[in-house]
Amino acid sequence: MDERRRFHRISSQFSLEVHPSESGEGTSQNVSATGLLFSQKSPSPIGTTLYLTIRQPGLSGDVSVKGRVVRCEPIGSQFQIAVQFVDVDKETEDSILDLVKESG
Repeated sequence: MDERRRFHRISSQFSLEVHPSESGEGTSQNVSATGLLFSQKSPSPIGTTLYLTIRQPGLSGDVSVKGRVVRCEPIGSQFQIAVQFVDVDKETEDSILDLVKESG
């Protein structure tokens, strides 16, 4: 595991609403308490603030979170985007941790 990471990442696929974004949606690849990696059809420049709504079947309600793009790479016909969560309140952090636990 990368030594910079304090939290374990869990591979998990769920749908996302992504704003602002040309495509408006994405699919997660992995998630941790501090960020997530997802793919979408359009690029998001590094440093962009995104508003994400995570939809995970089986969990009560969606999880909305704000994140900053830290990496964006073309992979085939998609873009792989790494987001670091920012300005996360305690309730949202708990929801993300529940998501990570449920996915693991």
